[in-house]
Amino acid sequence: RLKPGSNTVTVQAIGEDGTSQSISRSFSVTKPIPRTMIDAPLSNQSINNQDVLVRGWALNGSGVKEVRVSVNGTHIGNAQTGLSRPDVNNAYPGYPGGDRSGYSYTFSDSILISGYNTIIIQAIGNDGTIQNSQTRVYMPELLYHSTYYYTTFSDAVDVQLVRNAQTDLYGNGWESAKRVDVESHMNPNNYLQFTPVNDKSSAKTLQITASSLNVRSGPGTSHGVIGSVARSQTYSILGQSNGWYQISYNSGSGWVSGTHVALIGNTQTMPSLPSAVEVTASSLNVRSGPSTAYSIITSVSFGQTFSVLDTSNGWHQINANGRIGWISGQYTKQVKKIPGELYQFLILSGSSGISSSNLNTELSGKGILAGQGEAFMRAGRDNNINEIYLLAHAFLETGNGTSTLANGVWVTSVDGKAVAPKRVYNMYGIGAKDGDALRLGSEYAYKQGWDTPEKSIIGGAKWIADQYINNATYKQDTLYKMRWNPATPGDHQYATDIGWALKQTRNMDMMLEICQRNNIPLRFDIPSYR
Repeated sequence: RLKPGSNTVTVQAIGEDGTSQSISRSFSVTKPIPRTMIDAPLSNQSINNQDVLVRGWALNGSGVKEVRVSVNGTHIGNAQTGLSRPDVNNAYPGYPGGDRSGYSYTFSDSILISGYNTIIIQAIGNDGTIQNSQTRVYMPELLYHSTYYYTTFSDAVDVQLVRNAQTDLYGNGWESAKRVDVESHMNPNNYLQFTPVNDKSSAKTLQITASSLNVRSGPGTSHGVIGSVARSQTYSILGQSNGWYQISYNSGSGWVSGTHVALIGNTQTMPSLPSAVEVTASSLNVRSGPSTAYSIITSVSFGQTFSVLDTSNGWHQINANGRIGWISGQYTKQVKKIPGELYQFLILSGSSGISSSNLNTELSGKGILAGQGEAFMRAGRDNNINEIYLLAHAFLETGNGTSTLANGVWVTSVDGKAVAPKRVYNMYGIGAKDGDALRLGSEYAYKQGWDTPEKSIIGGAKWIADQYINNATYKQDTLYKMRWNPATPGDHQYATDIGWALKQTRNMDMMLEICQRNNIPLRFDIPSYR
């Protein structure tokens, strides 16, 4: 019955004869300060494909009326209160209801945005006083830009058919792919569950696609040639006119024809991680329509993840290795993660920004790779390759640092000729061709001088960079570019198999896991044909 502040207690003694005597004393009452705590989620915790549990405790000198939960400034609901917390009552005695001061609230990660999200807890007392606490969680950030090629999609497909694109889809071994299957595998739109921002008109950078392109003094062939630029070189766009682009050139500027450049769009953020389904059966038929009455066109396997293109009667339409078909939802589960086919657009060049100490955390327990964080960082920095991609590549090729080739092979002869004996290492399986992988991989490492794990990590990264990711002529830094080379279709393609890029994506989930643990954004390059 006491109120905060000054209170007066009066004692009055009344005799049998009616006389009375009273005495008063004044004293001050201080109400305990409101307190709140968020126990979960932890600050900067990564969230992916999971509900978010918010729990903690709240105390108020007048008792807690309600606990409100907000995400990014939007109230999403009120937490369940009155949960048992004797530990809190022991630590902060004197609060009403202190032994039942716990709260809990669960929400779907679908309301989170890419990047950091702020969760605010607002504990409101019965007297109207408010106490806030906040934390933040990280939703894996997906960044992308579009690259706009002058080549039409139809013309690019024509080139692949002329080059005799191959497939093993028809059940007869390797044979020439049909046009419809080349188109299905090659069309970027088949793998996207969002519509990229069309910022072609506002692109600020271009890349040269011709082997050599004249630079002219003005926007047209009537203007004089002042020099030339080479394939894969990039330039800032200063202006444009009638299909020509003005670029910085030789301390001045010049103009190049838009028919021989690719325009690089600005960095955008994907709206959210795409909705997808994951296969839960060991093998699941993909049918031409949404029921078992339709024919089987291919199959998918346990753990594979696909974007949902459409739904009908409990069936999901997906792109299964380039074939559009339907799978029964009975044998899938809804997930919120990157569909595997999107990895073919993941940019493999450039540093991820991860620290050497965090690299060593990821390398812990990985056999001979443990403690090599500085070597991987140098390999990425010196060769302009994503360090996390190098880790994933090395984990795959070495069996997490346990393979014989990774742990060192004693070489006494190369190409059948005796050499000075030396132990060599090969962390990426370079040169280790099927049939005689150990000998060929170790002899290749000997020729390169990879006589320490560090030399193998750094030298192997240079080979990967020089061949494709940062090739001086072609710069193919995504799996899609390695296979289809949209800048100059048909040239310098890694494989003839129309399914090659998709097949490689099955080994890249590890990159996402590492990025999630270290709050590192993934970057994608989405091709767009004219």
